[in-house]
Amino acid sequence: MSIVKPLLFALLCCLLMAGSCSKEEGIPQFNRTCIVTQHHERPVGNIAVYVRFGNPVFPGFHDLSVFDTMLVTDADGHLCIPNLPEGKTWLVGFGYDEAVQDSVKGSVSILVQHPKQDRDTIMYVTEIH
Repeated sequence: MSIVKPLLFALLCCLLMAGSCSKEEGIPQFNRTCIVTQHHERPVGNIAVYVRFGNPVFPGFHDLSVFDTMLVTDADGHLCIPNLPEGKTWLVGFGYDEAVQDSVKGSVSILVQHPKQDRDTIMYVTEIH
């Protein structure tokens, strides 16, 4: 009797058991990128943030159809995005600053070179003229 077949069977059983013992549920989080939107050094909340993944060139402010998704900052101007892919991601924001009674816009790019590294940054917004 050949010993190869029982060894292959044992190896297959070990691989199947190892794969079935995962206790994580849902999508694992590899990184988290958090931004705060600011105008005149003050946080501005409820900013619509359009996200364009993997784009080395600024997508602009005019054609929102080129963006992959849209998120909104909280009332304090904070927003966290999990699992940004490697490469450059552009964030473009639009909103209204109650303190100056004017519409604002801004942008920031995020370069992800190490996918397991968290990031914090500021998106500065300015009046739309």
